[in-house]
Amino acid sequence: MLIEIEDDFDLQKIALSGQCFRVRQFDDGTYRFVTGDSCIYIKNIGNRLFSVSSDMDEWNHVWRRILILTVTTVIHLTRSIINIPLLMK
Repeated sequence: MLIEIEDDFDLQKIALSGQCFRVRQFDDGTYRFVTGDSCIYIKNIGNRLFSVSSDMDEWNHVWRRILILTVTTVIHLTRSIINIPLLMK
């Protein structure tokens, strides 16, 4: 199934963030995410389009919440860190 994601959605940032566990990246750029008893394979194919191995129901009820929330958290944390004033002696 193909989905379009308009946010700053970066699979590598999600994998490296530590917010999602049991992530594996394959040589072809596909990522596998596992949560509970659900598993998804997702690949960025360009122009905000992603190929996902789930159906629309599973995407909306499981993966969209987990992955989009992770992206939002990473963006907010990055912005917060950038805005922390440096302490000077």
